[in-house]
Amino acid sequence: MKRIAGIIIFLLLFCVYAPASSRSAGIVNPEEIGNTVPLPVLLDLLKNENSKVRERAAEILGENGDASAITALVDALKDGSAAVRRSAVEALARLSDSSITPVLAKMLKDPDKEIRGLTAEILGEIGGPAAVPALAEALKDKVAANRERAITSLGKIGDTAAITVLSGVLRKDREVALRVSAAYVLGNMGEAAVPALLKALSARSTKMYAAIALGKALEKTKDTAVIPALIKALDDRSIDIRKYIVISLAKLGKPAVIALADNLGDRSKNEEERKYSAEALGTIGDTSAVPALLEAMDDASGEIRNYAAGSLSRMGKSAIEQAGRKMVEREGSFDARLKNAFFLAKFGEEKTLQFLTKLLNYDAYRPRAAQALEQYYGGKVKKESSSREITCPVCGGAKACPGCGGSGKTVSAMLMPFTCGWCGGSGICPTCAGKGRITRLYYKYVYFPPGKITIGMPEIEPGD
Repeated sequence: MKRIAGIIIFLLLFCVYAPASSRSAGIVNPEEIGNTVPLPVLLDLLKNENSKVRERAAEILGENGDASAITALVDALKDGSAAVRRSAVEALARLSDSSITPVLAKMLKDPDKEIRGLTAEILGEIGGPAAVPALAEALKDKVAANRERAITSLGKIGDTAAITVLSGVLRKDREVALRVSAAYVLGNMGEAAVPALLKALSARSTKMYAAIALGKALEKTKDTAVIPALIKALDDRSIDIRKYIVISLAKLGKPAVIALADNLGDRSKNEEERKYSAEALGTIGDTSAVPALLEAMDDASGEIRNYAAGSLSRMGKSAIEQAGRKMVEREGSFDARLKNAFFLAKFGEEKTLQFLTKLLNYDAYRPRAAQALEQYYGGKVKKESSSREITCPVCGGAKACPGCGGSGKTVSAMLMPFTCGWCGGSGICPTCAGKGRITRLYYKYVYFPPGKITIGMPEIEPGD
């Protein structure tokens, strides 16, 4: 018993007074290293010849969160093993000490791409504004994923000092996804980013991304001073760019609607800008724009009339009916009325229904009119027949064969009597069979609305 007690005392004294190298010499399996291992031993294990042991030691030091390990972990950032350096970076991040930001910033130039990306991400969590210059440099990383992490971190920090470098990403980065990410980060910076975004909006290469970012920024600030620049930027053939600009304008509400309506009515503006102003009003959907759009229906430009009609079609039944009356009734050209009728059919406008029903009279237009009626108004177009007795057009109602006068005989040039070739000798009109009248078939195309009685059509002769 005394012998066992002596051994225990010896071991305790050994643990306390023996050199660290002696205490850690027995640990060769990384799995044996846990949270119960004393700090001096863990620090010594960071110098172990086995890289797996060094990696595990750095990991446990991070989990323990002992700030006294910072110096040793900083030294581990120079380890020849990328895995050890990565564990040291993660451990330092767990300690959340802002004083290590300059040290971690140097790891953005580590030869290992994973470490560079990890460091960029960590600096976004703990680096604060002091990390912005280093993250700005990280935007030059050859690996797109690392540049993406740097952009995200700059967004988390939210320092306006990053606006300039993020604007550079909009202009220069090769990856579209990264330009979009930078746009969202700039947008989240709100009012401070607006001047830079307006500048980017004026350049063709950055217009799309600036429009996206402004939509986000205007969620945070209702700066109506941007409206003229946004409307000017509508002069673009890209539907995607226009879409994002309209989203931005919609965030500004009534002031944007008033400005767009004024722009639409200003005939000194170019046609592109005016027609896209009409389109934007339809997208925003504010019914206070209906009068301006109706006025544009009388514009000399067919393009502007069409865009105005399209926008009115999105503003409720009343606006659609007013557009329909202008398009179907006031156009001087039948072809224009026809084109407009097919356009308005999809909105179920009553005047257009009547016009399309009349088109069933015309062979050339019947197929499209029937298709529009059935597709947009429901119901069915059917061909119906009817009959009516009329005076025989051959005998004029006399009933007798006009070839022989009812005698059944005709005389040849030799004055020889022959049987009449028309009536076969019967003396009766072959067309009406001696009745003096015939039955004539008539056809009409009828539109049957769903659940309603037939809308009748004028009769038309076969072949007309």
